[in-house]
Amino acid sequence: MVGVVLLQLIAELDYVQTHYAALLMVGAVILQLTVELDVKRVSAPVLSVVVVVQQHRPQLVDLQQTYPGHIMAILCGVVSKHSTQLRTIHNLLTYLDLGIYDCSVKGTIAMTFDDGPYIYTNAFLDYLAGQGVVATFFVTGNNLDKGAIDDPNLPWAAIIRKMDSAGHQIGSHTWTHPDLSTLGETDRRNEMYRLETAMVTLIGKFPTYMRPPYSSCEANCQATMNALGYHIIYYNMDTDDYDNLDNIQVSKDRVTGMMQGQSPASIGFLSIAHEIHQVTATDLVPWMVNTLRTAGYRFVTLGECLGDPRANWYRTG
Repeated sequence: MVGVVLLQLIAELDYVQTHYAALLMVGAVILQLTVELDVKRVSAPVLSVVVVVQQHRPQLVDLQQTYPGHIMAILCGVVSKHSTQLRTIHNLLTYLDLGIYDCSVKGTIAMTFDDGPYIYTNAFLDYLAGQGVVATFFVTGNNLDKGAIDDPNLPWAAIIRKMDSAGHQIGSHTWTHPDLSTLGETDRRNEMYRLETAMVTLIGKFPTYMRPPYSSCEANCQATMNALGYHIIYYNMDTDDYDNLDNIQVSKDRVTGMMQGQSPASIGFLSIAHEIHQVTATDLVPWMVNTLRTAGYRFVTLGECLGDPRANWYRTG
């Protein structure tokens, strides 16, 4: 049945004239997925299907980045037209999240920061407050030899509560910052559970958004995150700040290059940087705020740039 349905999708997608060449490529990718999905059957474990999609990740990600609007969302929209008999496949396609790379709300910039909190974060929050800017922080529980974020004798708990009360969004970046793709299932889950426990202690809730350390989340990792109810977040504006700490102008030039040929009417940016570095907190980000604001972009949280209601950003149990 999957094969028949996806062949119908190809026919419908190819009929659409907008981005015709892209849709032909989508059709080619789906043809391959059709064969493999039919072999595995829809009733197979979700992990098996995630593995199939993972094998085609480069093609699908390339399509998603080249033609913003989320290719999988387009597919699901077509599937939903066929109502009840295709609902299983619609849910399956929705479930197979390849990760989020850009903002769906045009004209927004969701600045995201990894690896904190750290010694520069408190002052950085004051800077953002003075600019009326909100951001998203993917926090790590115990890295950089800073101690645990829920240790009452350390400053991190107060800083995280300050983030939350200021209206910033908080996401998970695991407890100790390992490469999740290299861990077994139990260790991978424990990295997430430990941070969840700390966040509930600190702010009474834990995130539904996560960014994998090193941007590494292969098939098994994706299956784990889906099972735990997490959105996997990447980016479409990489400042590469940590590689340019001695010459942050390189990061500024990267941002300028990514803005060229774009406008608030055509794109939303999801940036990545690290406020754990002083030059990022005091030089790069103020430059980005001024540059992107002047260009007409609106600073929002990750959830806002995706049109996701605030009630969906966290869970309590």
